[in-house]
Amino acid sequence: KIGAMLKKSGHLPESWSRSGCLYGEHLLDRWPESTIGLVESEKTALVAATHFPHYLWLATGGLKQNIDRAKAVLNGRRVIAFPDADATEEWTKKFQGLPGWSISTTAKDYAAKNGPEWAKCDLCDILEHQFTQDKKVS
Repeated sequence: KIGAMLKKSGHLPESWSRSGCLYGEHLLDRWPESTIGLVESEKTALVAATHFPHYLWLATGGLKQNIDRAKAVLNGRRVIAFPDADATEEWTKKFQGLPGWSISTTAKDYAAKNGPEWAKCDLCDILEHQFTQDKKVS
């Protein structure tokens, strides 16, 4: 919408089109040997980075966004994809067979164990839930 408004106002040329990138993609050259943790949400990438700093966390920006971009820029890297619980099958199909890639079923397994209210959970939801549970115990 903003792109269309900027085109209409003359601030962008009519030929301009948005090209997406992965959240955190700019860090790939800085840490070429790091294993990549790939998630959908930018928030999940940030939260996961605080819990698992040994991975370089990137996000696609959504379930169907930047999938082809992820395949291209992460080609040849070790990647663990952490899809949302309701996207595990779709991400498995899209990323299956890529060398160095694996798909985590963490969210899907957590949802199955904890009930239908977790059917759309992601890694961030799980980490936040575990954090709040730990605080209640202390």
